[in-house]
Amino acid sequence: MRSEARATMQACRADYESLCSNVAPGSGRILACLQSHAGQLTSACARALPRAQALRDSAVTTGATPK
Repeated sequence: MRSEARATMQACRADYESLCSNVAPGSGRILACLQSHAGQLTSACARALPRAQALRDSAVTTGATPK
Protein backbone atom coordinates (compact mmCIF):
# COMPACT_ATOMS: atom_id res chain seq x y z
CA MET A 1 0.00 0.00 0.00
CA ARG A 2 2.83 2.42 0.76
CA SER A 3 4.34 2.08 -2.69
CA GLU A 4 0.97 2.92 -4.25
CA ALA A 5 0.59 5.95 -1.98
CA ARG A 6 4.11 7.06 -2.91
CA ALA A 7 3.30 6.71 -6.62
CA THR A 8 0.20 8.87 -6.16
CA MET A 9 2.24 11.47 -4.29
CA GLN A 10 4.73 11.61 -7.15
CA ALA A 11 2.00 11.84 -9.78
CA CYS A 12 0.25 14.66 -7.91
CA ARG A 13 3.13 16.59 -6.36
CA ALA A 14 3.03 19.51 -8.82
CA ASP A 15 -0.77 19.68 -8.60
CA TYR A 16 -0.61 19.69 -4.82
CA GLU A 17 2.00 22.45 -4.80
CA SER A 18 0.08 24.65 -7.23
CA LEU A 19 -3.48 23.99 -6.04
CA CYS A 20 -3.51 22.68 -2.47
CA SER A 21 -0.28 23.67 -0.71
CA ASN A 22 -2.27 25.67 1.86
CA VAL A 23 -4.21 22.55 2.94
CA ALA A 24 -3.11 20.85 6.15
CA PRO A 25 -2.45 17.12 5.73
CA GLY A 26 -4.68 14.61 7.47
CA SER A 27 -8.18 13.16 7.36
CA GLY A 28 -8.17 13.14 3.56
CA ARG A 29 -8.05 16.93 3.20
CA ILE A 30 -5.38 16.93 0.48
CA LEU A 31 -7.21 14.26 -1.51
CA ALA A 32 -10.44 16.26 -1.19
CA CYS A 33 -8.67 19.41 -2.33
CA LEU A 34 -7.22 17.69 -5.37
CA GLN A 35 -10.61 16.20 -6.21
CA SER A 36 -12.21 19.63 -5.95
CA HIS A 37 -9.80 20.84 -8.64
CA ALA A 38 -10.40 17.85 -10.94
CA GLY A 39 -10.59 20.00 -14.07
CA GLN A 40 -7.19 21.57 -13.38
CA LEU A 41 -5.18 18.41 -12.61
CA THR A 42 -2.44 16.99 -14.76
CA SER A 43 -3.46 13.80 -16.53
CA ALA A 44 -1.10 11.70 -14.38
CA CYS A 45 -2.64 12.98 -11.17
CA ALA A 46 -6.19 12.64 -12.49
CA ARG A 47 -5.48 8.99 -13.32
CA ALA A 48 -3.98 8.38 -9.85
CA LEU A 49 -6.79 9.90 -7.78
CA PRO A 50 -9.34 7.06 -8.03
CA ARG A 51 -6.77 4.62 -6.65
CA ALA A 52 -5.80 7.11 -3.94
CA GLN A 53 -9.45 7.36 -2.91
CA ALA A 54 -9.73 3.57 -2.82
CA LEU A 55 -6.62 3.36 -0.62
CA ARG A 56 -8.01 5.98 1.75
CA ASP A 57 -11.39 4.24 1.91
CA SER A 58 -9.66 0.96 2.71
CA ALA A 59 -7.57 2.58 5.44
CA VAL A 60 -10.68 4.12 7.03
CA THR A 61 -12.54 0.80 6.86
CA THR A 62 -9.72 -1.08 8.56
CA GLY A 63 -9.18 1.64 11.15
CA ALA A 64 -5.72 2.53 9.90
CA THR A 65 -6.63 6.21 9.63
CA PRO A 66 -9.11 8.53 11.36
CA LYS A 67 -12.41 9.08 9.56
